[in-house]
Amino acid sequence: MVCENRIDSRFMKFIKCILLRVIILFFGLWLFPFPLNDIPYLDAFGEIIQKNINDVVVWFGNSILQLENVNPQTTGSGDKLHDYVKLLFVLLVSLVGTLVWVLFRKPSKNCSMQSPLGYWFFVYLRYYLTVVMLGYGFAKVFVLQFSEPSFARFITNYGDYSPMGLVWTFMGHSKGYTILSGALEIIGGILLCHKRTVNLGCLILLVVMGNVFPLNVFYDIPVKLYALRYFSVALLLLLPNIGSILKVILGYDHIITKDFFQPISNKKWFIVSRVLKWSFVLLFSIQAFSMNYRRFREFGYLALKPELYGLYEVKEYRKNGRVIPPLLTDSLQIRYIAIDRKTYATLFDMKKNKIFYRMKKDSITQMISLVNFRDTTDLYRFKVKEVDSIYMFEGLHNDDEIKLKTKRLGKEDFLINQRPLKWIQERPYNR
Repeated sequence: MVCENRIDSRFMKFIKCILLRVIILFFGLWLFPFPLNDIPYLDAFGEIIQKNINDVVVWFGNSILQLENVNPQTTGSGDKLHDYVKLLFVLLVSLVGTLVWVLFRKPSKNCSMQSPLGYWFFVYLRYYLTVVMLGYGFAKVFVLQFSEPSFARFITNYGDYSPMGLVWTFMGHSKGYTILSGALEIIGGILLCHKRTVNLGCLILLVVMGNVFPLNVFYDIPVKLYALRYFSVALLLLLPNIGSILKVILGYDHIITKDFFQPISNKKWFIVSRVLKWSFVLLFSIQAFSMNYRRFREFGYLALKPELYGLYEVKEYRKNGRVIPPLLTDSLQIRYIAIDRKTYATLFDMKKNKIFYRMKKDSITQMISLVNFRDTTDLYRFKVKEVDSIYMFEGLHNDDEIKLKTKRLGKEDFLINQRPLKWIQERPYNR
């Protein structure tokens, strides 16, 4: 009986060691080339490595899986076919790598989360998640990831929103909620930097990412793999003490944390390591803060509004001296002009189809030119005059003379911005 228990114990240790090696290889390859991409002067080296990895993944997808369109090009989506092929490739390499690892180096007795290998792997995961959460957190605190809804959003019919566009709109409308979610990501990331607060940081991030991941899935936001990755890393970091945490939840008195491997025993070097660690955290915090602050000054709420900032509703449309009736079937007639930034404007036809234009103002003639992003032959040149709160856009569209009589609307003119927070409500205000 004792012999059987020993065999079972050895077998379980062997299985745990195999799983640990698979996890180390899988997450190490999945997260790579972090931290090279985030360290100054090494980011170029990281990009070269990333390009070589992408080339291998493309070959694997095209030649082995017989897939087409395995394109690594950056499009803003983290759920491209290339990303899923890479995930499968990383998993297969991890399994093969673990087999080779076992053949050349058999599992040792000290093969666990508390071993030197497990310790350094967890350090890697902690700082990876810290850097990621600082980047996302400050982008939300400065209200950049979910910025203030544009005029185009205000006049887009609900049924014309994509699920992702709907999320970006309702998140951007509430600065408070966006800042709160960003602050939680920053706090959770910072707490991962100290072993005594790792569990608390992981619990906070599991709650945050436990909300983000379903949003990405059910609103079809193409960063599902990213959210799953961050959630998985936070859960993995919590695993060594998950039993103790569950005991507390179930009514036990306290958490008994397991001791990690201590790589430094000398007091002097221990102090040096702490200084280096917090310098690293401070460096990336300042980097994330300054980058998002610059973008905040340029694109956020502190950015200077253009002179013609507003939404202009066309009340009368004249073409070559003739008034054109406002027919909803006329796709060539302008219905709205939305100006949010100095460099571009959005024009809407009678069906509310939007077309994006580059905008530039001539400081001498005071004329504004609008050039279609996709068709440079589509050109408007206007001079804008204000007469008794009526804005006149007069100029040329290609060879045609255009005169627009418009009414300017601000974001304060829409109901959604006229309703302040009310703690006491006798009846719900649901419109």
